[in-house]
Amino acid sequence: MFGNFRSAPGIKPTTIPRPGQVSPDEYSKFDKYLVPENIEQRKYRFENGYGALVTYYRPTNTYDLNQIKWIGDQNIFIDGISVDTTDKVEYIVAALNEIKSKKDD
Repeated sequence: MFGNFRSAPGIKPTTIPRPGQVSPDEYSKFDKYLVPENIEQRKYRFENGYGALVTYYRPTNTYDLNQIKWIGDQNIFIDGISVDTTDKVEYIVAALNEIKSKKDD
């Protein structure tokens, strides 16, 4: 369709993505958010069946924590203890200790 398309001098054309593909331009918009350069995640699993997903955002040096429930080798997010966007490691440690000592109701 665009096989004979010519671009203006000094402009490098990008290839048109096929259906289901992401264009290189789309990748460049989101590359700063890709793992592991700017984000790291760690899952914790405690003996009581609970755990947490801790996400560390390198550019802002901040953390998020979400409580999870382990069912066998699978885990699901549950309503419970969470920490949103903090740079205080002690908040994350306190939340992990609270989840670790949690008992089923």
